[in-house]
Formats: sequence, C-alpha cells, structure tokens
Amino acid sequence: MPYLTPIKLFTICLGLLISGILKGQILDDSLESRSAYKRLYRAKGSTFNLTENTIGVYPSVKYSNDFVLGLGLSRAKFNFGEGGGNGAGVNLTTEYYFQNNIIAPKLSIWKSSFAFIFGICGSVGTQYFIQNRNTAFAFTPEIGIGFYKVFILYQYSAFMHNNIGQIPKHGFSLAYYYTFIPGRKY
Repeated sequence: MPYLTPIKLFTICLGLLISGILKGQILDDSLESRSAYKRLYRAKGSTFNLTENTIGVYPSVKYSNDFVLGLGLSRAKFNFGEGGGNGAGVNLTTEYYFQNNIIAPKLSIWKSSFAFIFGICGSVGTQYFIQNRNTAFAFTPEIGIGFYKVFILYQYSAFMHNNIGQIPKHGFSLAYYYTFIPGRKY
C-alpha cells in the first residue's frame, strides 16, 4: 500500500464525508413528499419556517501541518425554509493531532446562515492543548462557508500561552453536524 500523506488522507475523508451526507441526509428537494417528512420528523412548522432543536455529534477533519481528527457534542437550533436557513449552537469537541501526539479539548459557540446553495458560518472558542506535561491555551475564531449542517472552516489560533511550541496557528477543517437526539419541545 502506498504511503498516505496527510493531504491524501484529508481528501479521502472529505470525499467519504460528503458522499455519506448526500446519500443519507438530503435525497430530494420536496419537503411536501411523504418520505421527506419521515426523514425530517424532528422538524416542526410550515414549509416556510421549519425548526429543529437537537443534540448532535460533531465530527471534524482538519489539516494544519498535521492531520487532526475531532469529535464532539453539540446543542443546536436550526431554522430553515424555502431558499435558506440558519443555525446556532454550542460545541464541546476534542481534537487529536496525530503527528505531534497532542490532545486538544475545545469549547466554542457557532452560528451559520445559508441561502439556496451556500452560506457563511463562524465560531469563537477556546482550546486547551495537552502534550505529555506541556500545555498551551488559545482563543480560536473560525470563519468559513457551509450548507445547512456541513461546514468548511478556516481557524486561527491566538495563543495566550504555549509551552508546546510546534502547534500551527492556521488550519482548515471540514465538519458536519449529525443529529443524534432530536428535540421534543418546539
């Protein structure tokens, strides 16, 4: 098997994630169809204003001179209708930096909006990096593009203190919000 570079691995994960999302979450454009309502059972309201309050899983793949995988929980609210929508939530995520063997818990709040095809999204958060006995703490704003629950983000890490040294300040990530527990109150 040929050697997988981090960029090749990121590209493979990106393709698998996008194909899984397209096959599993959005199969047709008609919200009036019976099958669409069954898939979107957790969304309530008229066609022009559907609301979804949920708890979800938030997997992410990031490349920043190191291959990074993240997994977290998120509490979010999405509003969508014909032609667009928005979402907002809070994430508690843990990222693992493979090359440098760093574990990094992260707490962030995020907001996204989209119209027709794509939209903008962003978040602000804090991240604590741990490598053996060395630590670092950073303020991590993110901005990017997305569609409904899929996000491609640029992250900048502004370090408050850094005893590790080799953590990159810039990174690009692909993330997806997957509804794990549908909300019951609307």
